[in-house]
Amino acid sequence: YPAAIRYGEEALAISREADSRQDIAESLTNLGAVYRNQGDYKKAVAYAEEAYGIFKKDGNMGGVGFTLTNLAVAQHDLGRFDRAVRAYEEALAITRKAGDRVNHSNNLGNLGWAYYEQGDHRKALKRSEEALKAKQGLGDRQGTANGHSNLGNILSSLGDYRKALAHFQEAIRIFRAVGDKKGEGIALSSLGLAHVSFGDTSRGISYCDQAMAIDREIGDRQGLGTDEEILGSIQSGLEDYPKAVEHLEAALRIQREVGVPTKTAERALADVLLATGKPEPAEEVYRRLQDQAGLGSVRLKAGRFEEAAESFRQDLKDADASKDVDAMFIDQCGLGLALLGMNDLSSAREAFEKAVALVEDQRAGLAPEDRARFFSAKIRFFRRTEAYEGLIRTLAAAGQPEEAFYYSESVKARALADAIARGAANYSQVLPASLREDEEELETRIRGLRKDLEKLYRGGDLEGYADRERELTRAKKERYR
Repeated sequence: YPAAIRYGEEALAISREADSRQDIAESLTNLGAVYRNQGDYKKAVAYAEEAYGIFKKDGNMGGVGFTLTNLAVAQHDLGRFDRAVRAYEEALAITRKAGDRVNHSNNLGNLGWAYYEQGDHRKALKRSEEALKAKQGLGDRQGTANGHSNLGNILSSLGDYRKALAHFQEAIRIFRAVGDKKGEGIALSSLGLAHVSFGDTSRGISYCDQAMAIDREIGDRQGLGTDEEILGSIQSGLEDYPKAVEHLEAALRIQREVGVPTKTAERALADVLLATGKPEPAEEVYRRLQDQAGLGSVRLKAGRFEEAAESFRQDLKDADASKDVDAMFIDQCGLGLALLGMNDLSSAREAFEKAVALVEDQRAGLAPEDRARFFSAKIRFFRRTEAYEGLIRTLAAAGQPEEAFYYSESVKARALADAIARGAANYSQVLPASLREDEEELETRIRGLRKDLEKLYRGGDLEGYADRERELTRAKKERYR
């Protein structure tokens, strides 16, 4: 890179001296790309912006489209997702008008990922599916693998682990076939994180270790930073806090060296501080990061229940909008605990029931053999069982022991079924035929409702989504009676 930068700067100086606008813009574009590859994203943005201005003023739309993409990618790398989305959308319009199928498919994929980082999962899903279809139509195997990997991450955030796993596995298969080690490493770490999300921690760590070995082999510093961050979060969930701190501090060192956003690693380290009895420094980080779920947890531990409830409510607005299932679970569970502390039993019950519904919905989407440790998984501050425990405590406090007993037995039954699944995926075959038929009929109905929800979500029909969601809730209640 130093040699490329030196020659690039010399070419730029010559172009400026000759006052050749076309040559200046091209030199700026080339230098911006080199700086981005080197990891100097701020310089990459500066050069791309100047080149964009020249191309646009001169009416060179091909140059505008190319530099817009470079600018969007560099803004994305800096964590400026709003700016990246605007640049990708503008570039997308240019490639669509020009009939440039290759760059159009690239922009679709990048835009989908920017929407995902921004938290708009509906638009992320739509654009990423369009990108995957476009890449498949072009016969672009590497682009197809990237599309599968991106969709795996989006679906995992939406709680659809079964589909997410299929996309990750297909991405890894293609990356290996085309020899893309970097893509393989990224997909492996994402696959590991998905396994951890439904409680299969040992397999999750194994995939992340494989990703780290690849990133070391190819010298991908940014990838190593992500690997350390993910492993730190996993160890935090396992409550091995010394190992968590070791990984997270390594992640922050690398990310600061490379110049990429550190928000996720900083937040994970603050979670460790809170879990190890250091709420004051944790709260400072949460305030700086504007992390309402983190602030809610600090306030919950301190017994400041009204403040905690308000923090979780604020975070829930964003979580509901993006349909990020883990974030919704954290907020509903935290809100329920805060309301229980305030003795608002009716509202606490509502929050816990919503948290329980999220858990049941995720669990139902998994294959029986993947449910074995589902309830043991910790989602940031709370284990999945805490939603049930909170609901049971709320019902008992409200003088409803029969309902409390029902939920207590319900979670025990699910845990038992999941334990059986460790040894035999077809445990349901031991049920009497009539019960098995009823269960299968209800599961088919629930799957159909979920497909309807998926279509409505993609189409942005929020009213229709709410109606189907209520119908799904009734069907799930019928299943558990």
